[in-house]
Amino acid sequence: PPSATVLRVSVGQVELAKGFSLPTFKQRLVCTVDLLKASSVDSKPLALARGIGSFELSHAFESKAGSKTREALLDALDSKDKSDSNLALVLMATDSKGGSATPFARAELNLEDLLASGKDAIGLSLSLTSA
Repeated sequence: PPSATVLRVSVGQVELAKGFSLPTFKQRLVCTVDLLKASSVDSKPLALARGIGSFELSHAFESKAGSKTREALLDALDSKDKSDSNLALVLMATDSKGGSATPFARAELNLEDLLASGKDAIGLSLSLTSA
Protein backbone atom coordinates (compact mmCIF):
# COMPACT_ATOMS: atom_id res chain seq x y z
CA PRO A 1 0.00 0.00 0.00
CA PRO A 2 1.08 3.64 -0.47
CA SER A 3 1.70 3.92 3.30
CA ALA A 4 4.26 1.07 3.31
CA THR A 5 7.89 2.03 3.88
CA VAL A 6 9.61 -1.02 2.35
CA LEU A 7 9.34 -2.61 -1.07
CA ARG A 8 10.99 -6.04 -1.16
CA VAL A 9 12.13 -7.39 -4.51
CA SER A 10 13.43 -10.93 -4.91
CA VAL A 11 14.70 -12.43 -8.14
CA GLY A 12 14.88 -16.20 -8.49
CA GLN A 13 15.29 -18.40 -11.53
CA VAL A 14 16.16 -17.19 -14.99
CA GLU A 15 15.63 -19.36 -18.05
CA LEU A 16 16.80 -18.07 -21.40
CA ALA A 17 14.47 -18.86 -24.27
CA LYS A 18 15.70 -19.99 -27.66
CA GLY A 19 17.25 -17.07 -29.47
CA PHE A 20 18.97 -15.75 -26.35
CA SER A 21 22.63 -16.72 -26.09
CA LEU A 22 25.36 -15.07 -24.08
CA PRO A 23 28.32 -13.48 -25.88
CA THR A 24 31.35 -15.79 -26.11
CA PHE A 25 33.53 -13.91 -23.63
CA LYS A 26 30.71 -12.92 -21.27
CA GLN A 27 29.28 -16.15 -19.95
CA ARG A 28 27.74 -14.83 -16.72
CA LEU A 29 24.72 -12.71 -15.92
CA VAL A 30 24.25 -9.95 -13.38
CA CYS A 31 20.69 -8.86 -12.61
CA THR A 32 20.16 -5.18 -11.83
CA VAL A 33 16.86 -4.25 -10.20
CA ASP A 34 16.19 -0.60 -11.05
CA LEU A 35 13.51 0.98 -8.88
CA LEU A 36 12.34 3.94 -10.98
CA LYS A 37 15.89 5.26 -11.37
CA ALA A 38 15.79 6.25 -7.69
CA SER A 39 17.60 3.20 -6.34
CA SER A 40 19.07 -0.02 -7.71
CA VAL A 41 20.75 -3.22 -6.59
CA ASP A 42 22.89 -5.78 -8.44
CA SER A 43 23.10 -9.53 -8.02
CA LYS A 44 26.34 -11.46 -7.88
CA PRO A 45 27.48 -12.81 -11.28
CA LEU A 46 25.63 -16.01 -12.18
CA ALA A 47 26.88 -18.79 -14.45
CA LEU A 48 24.08 -20.51 -16.36
CA ALA A 49 23.82 -24.22 -17.07
CA ARG A 50 21.96 -24.89 -20.35
CA GLY A 51 20.45 -21.40 -20.18
CA ILE A 52 19.07 -21.82 -16.64
CA GLY A 53 20.28 -20.43 -13.32
CA SER A 54 19.03 -19.08 -10.00
CA PHE A 55 19.82 -15.64 -8.71
CA GLU A 56 19.97 -15.27 -4.96
CA LEU A 57 18.85 -11.68 -4.99
CA SER A 58 16.48 -10.24 -2.41
CA HIS A 59 16.53 -6.59 -1.47
CA ALA A 60 14.35 -4.32 0.65
CA PHE A 61 14.09 -0.85 -0.86
CA GLU A 62 13.47 1.63 1.97
CA SER A 63 10.97 4.36 1.14
CA LYS A 64 10.73 6.47 4.26
CA ALA A 65 8.94 9.81 4.13
CA GLY A 66 10.99 12.42 2.28
CA SER A 67 13.38 9.90 0.71
CA LYS A 68 14.28 9.96 -2.98
CA THR A 69 12.84 6.45 -3.35
CA ARG A 70 9.50 7.38 -1.78
CA GLU A 71 9.20 10.51 -3.93
CA ALA A 72 9.92 8.44 -7.07
CA LEU A 73 7.30 5.86 -6.08
CA LEU A 74 4.63 8.47 -5.36
CA ASP A 75 5.40 10.38 -8.57
CA ALA A 76 5.25 7.16 -10.62
CA LEU A 77 1.94 6.07 -9.11
CA ASP A 78 0.50 9.58 -9.64
CA SER A 79 1.66 9.81 -13.27
CA LYS A 80 -0.86 9.63 -16.13
CA ASP A 81 1.64 7.43 -18.00
CA LYS A 82 1.25 3.96 -16.49
CA SER A 83 4.69 2.88 -17.76
CA ASP A 84 6.28 5.40 -15.37
CA SER A 85 5.69 2.86 -12.60
CA ASN A 86 7.60 0.01 -14.29
CA LEU A 87 10.24 -1.62 -12.11
CA ALA A 88 13.04 -2.75 -14.45
CA LEU A 89 15.03 -5.96 -14.14
CA VAL A 90 18.05 -5.71 -16.42
CA LEU A 91 20.26 -8.69 -17.18
CA MET A 92 23.85 -7.74 -17.93
CA ALA A 93 26.24 -10.16 -19.67
CA THR A 94 29.59 -10.09 -17.90
CA ASP A 95 32.91 -11.88 -17.64
CA SER A 96 33.76 -14.34 -14.84
CA LYS A 97 34.86 -11.51 -12.53
CA GLY A 98 31.70 -9.45 -13.02
CA GLY A 99 33.49 -6.81 -15.08
CA SER A 100 32.78 -5.12 -18.41
CA ALA A 101 29.02 -5.66 -18.22
CA THR A 102 26.91 -5.33 -21.37
CA PRO A 103 23.08 -4.98 -21.34
CA PHE A 104 21.69 -8.33 -22.50
CA ALA A 105 17.97 -8.60 -21.70
CA ARG A 106 15.32 -6.96 -19.58
CA ALA A 107 11.92 -7.51 -18.02
CA GLU A 108 9.54 -5.08 -16.37
CA LEU A 109 6.96 -5.28 -13.59
CA ASN A 110 4.33 -2.56 -13.35
CA LEU A 111 4.01 -1.45 -9.73
CA GLU A 112 0.67 0.27 -10.37
CA ASP A 113 -0.85 -3.03 -11.56
CA LEU A 114 0.70 -4.85 -8.62
CA LEU A 115 -0.74 -2.34 -6.15
CA ALA A 116 -4.18 -2.49 -7.79
CA SER A 117 -4.21 -6.30 -7.56
CA GLY A 118 -3.59 -6.17 -3.81
CA LYS A 119 -1.36 -9.22 -4.13
CA ASP A 120 2.35 -9.95 -3.95
CA ALA A 121 4.00 -11.06 -7.18
CA ILE A 122 5.36 -14.28 -5.70
CA GLY A 123 6.30 -16.88 -8.30
CA LEU A 124 5.52 -14.50 -11.15
CA SER A 125 7.21 -15.25 -14.46
CA LEU A 126 8.31 -12.25 -16.49
CA SER A 127 9.12 -12.32 -20.19
CA LEU A 128 12.56 -11.17 -21.27
CA THR A 129 13.14 -8.86 -24.20
CA SER A 130 16.48 -7.99 -25.78
CA ALA A 131 18.15 -5.01 -24.14
